[in-house]
Amino acid sequence: MRKKGLTALLFAAVVTAAASCQTKAEKTVATETDPAKVTEEVPVQKVDIDTTDSQGRLKDGQHWTDGFASYVVEKRGDCFFFFGGTTHEGGYTFGLQPQNDGSYRVKESNWSMIEDKEATEPKEEGYVSLNGAGQLLNARHCRLAGEELLVVSNEGGQATDVLVLYDGELSNRIVYEKRLILAGKYQQLDGNGELKFTNDGKVLMPGETKPVAFVFEPDGNDLYCDVFKVNGRYYGFMMTEDGLELYETNKNADEGNYEQGRLVGKYKKTASADNPNSSWPYGFTSHTVLTTGMLESFSVSMLRLIRNEIWARHGYVFADAELAKRFSSRRDYKPADDNNAIELSPLEQVNVSLLRSEELRRNKFE
Repeated sequence: MRKKGLTALLFAAVVTAAASCQTKAEKTVATETDPAKVTEEVPVQKVDIDTTDSQGRLKDGQHWTDGFASYVVEKRGDCFFFFGGTTHEGGYTFGLQPQNDGSYRVKESNWSMIEDKEATEPKEEGYVSLNGAGQLLNARHCRLAGEELLVVSNEGGQATDVLVLYDGELSNRIVYEKRLILAGKYQQLDGNGELKFTNDGKVLMPGETKPVAFVFEPDGNDLYCDVFKVNGRYYGFMMTEDGLELYETNKNADEGNYEQGRLVGKYKKTASADNPNSSWPYGFTSHTVLTTGMLESFSVSMLRLIRNEIWARHGYVFADAELAKRFSSRRDYKPADDNNAIELSPLEQVNVSLLRSEELRRNKFE
């Protein structure tokens, strides 16, 4: 299984640069596959979101997460300080300074705020440490898909991260996001076996007749390990362009982590759990807020496919032969008469922008 402790810290460092909801959705480049064109200027559409009284919604004691780190809000003077850490190790801070247009300027994304207990205003401008390195960030509060968000965006308007307001334990939020990623129907590529994961934490294993409860198992202190336990046995999974690979997994008692065992099977995802009659495997991205913690489960090539699937569900006609073949084979695909007439929802715009930012980050730093 992949070890995610270090990756988790890196992603949390990205969130350390904080949030903005005035994102921009791409029309043409959203479907480009040529890396040389990935930073081109393209037509954009403004996200139509509710930002009414946005500054009044940040309060002392709130908990926000990007799917890796949890942050607690502390208001000092007119500014909001975010103090955070992960369930694995480490901690991060940043400040949000209100602006006249209802947004926030991200300030001082490092440890120095903790050292100055009397500070009422962050002293330095915040920079993204990974996504869009060297660019100032803004933050804007909004509500999408029934959740309160802080969407991080850089100077170019590209969403680089998303923080979600939540109650309870960080581990519960991570489990919720992991379930969303897995949920759906899968068909074995080289056999008749079938997998089905539900949103409420149940799985129908190959050869079984009814779903049973499963739980995610942490790798040592790391909650981000892709291992689950069902019927007393451990299984590891790895997301792939088709769906996922499932492995038998053994726990190393001395080190507390897991060792990959026999391949159980390779599976194609045939539907999302939210709509088993749909042929779109990642349909949830049109009504579910994505976070960088969720995106960590996917490879760069998968991020690209998921991003383009959002457009395909609206009938986007692809110039790229590989994408055209992949999506036109879906029974629910209905080609649009005019690509430029396609309008993504505000949530889809945020998700597309975040997916693309993560692709850029991976291509640059991995």
